[in-house]
Amino acid sequence: MQVLREVNVHVQAGEIVSLLGKSGSGKSTLLHILGTLDRPDQGTILLDGVDVTTLKGKELSQFRNRHIGFIFQFHHLLPEFTALENTMMPGLIQGLSAAQSSKRAQELLDYLGLSERLQHKPAQMSGGEQQRVAVARALLNHPKVILADEPTGNLDSQNSEEMHRLFQQLRKDFGHTLLIATHSKELAASCDRRLEMVDGQVMLGA
Repeated sequence: MQVLREVNVHVQAGEIVSLLGKSGSGKSTLLHILGTLDRPDQGTILLDGVDVTTLKGKELSQFRNRHIGFIFQFHHLLPEFTALENTMMPGLIQGLSAAQSSKRAQELLDYLGLSERLQHKPAQMSGGEQQRVAVARALLNHPKVILADEPTGNLDSQNSEEMHRLFQQLRKDFGHTLLIATHSKELAASCDRRLEMVDGQVMLGA
């Protein structure tokens, strides 16, 4: 079964782009392929001049961990670990020491207003707080690109609005490039450009 067809997408460094489309249109599949979680049957994916489709195994995993951050609708936080420990994970995987990872994680959690939640486990935090921990985890290795798949899908309107503002602030403060798959027209409207997926194809940009 062919999920994506003739997709040709170019995102500029520092740009925030939304990807709109109905369930089943291919948004998540496209993000997974761009994020190197899935491999395309054909085609090329260039990130900062590197053809990531040529990378394999450990080399691919290291590239992904260093250059791409992921934010999902479901936070995927490890329930037995604290906010600080969850945020530290990408740094430890990259090979940073526990002290280095902890320092970066604390700085990011403080930046995101979670300095009082460092030792809290996910079950002890609100949905909005859990999502901010997930954002901190995505930022830990200073990735070039952040891929977000329905990042406000499980949040109430207030937390959704805060997340919209946060994405703009991340670009302003850190220069991140963001590609955000969403059903939210409000979130899409806050982005620099909008793409729309229909039946596995990117149909338009605005």
